Amino acid sequence: LATQFIVQEVSEQAVYLARHRFGCRVHQRILEHASESDVKSVLAEVMRSRNPLTCDEFGNYVVQHILEFGSSDLQEAVVKTLLSDIGGFGSHKHSSNVVEKAMAVVPGARDRVIDAILAHRGARSPLAALASSKYGNFVIQHILEDCTLVQRKELGDRLRALGSVLRRGFGKHLIPLLGKSDFRGC
Repeated sequence: LATQFIVQEVSEQAVYLARHRFGCRVHQRILEHASESDVKSVLAEVMRSRNPLTCDEFGNYVVQHILEFGSSDLQEAVVKTLLSDIGGFGSHKHSSNVVEKAMAVVPGARDRVIDAILAHRGARSPLAALASSKYGNFVIQHILEDCTLVQRKELGDRLRALGSVLRRGFGKHLIPLLGKSDFRGC
């Protein structure tokens, strides 16, 4: 009851506040401490704008908090958004952090992200976009640190096939994780 006025004010300007340096922190505290009904009223508009907020300098922190403290329905909606363009979200400065948070806190998200990354082959695949990106490179590194042996082998085979892409730019940081001997012929 004491926080009801805060929830009402935030609900009226939810997206604006989610994109604000200090407003995003208000959203985070509401997610952590408010009742489920209050959280739903505040997040209704935020969830409709989750695509641009995921890429926003401050909005991404709200989306990460939704992944950590939100209901499973909210988590699932965010994960589906990320999977719809995993190469794009994973390569973006701010949304790559959201992808990493999803893999860390949402059950099964890591496997779904890996499946989405491996769904296409070639130089325009999500894997190629991530491997050659400054920020996507970190997503791939985190995946390689905590994936199954089968997934690691498949990722390694696909990365090896992208040899020229991998050897230039940010992709070169992945080679030590897979072993230089895997890339002799590239």
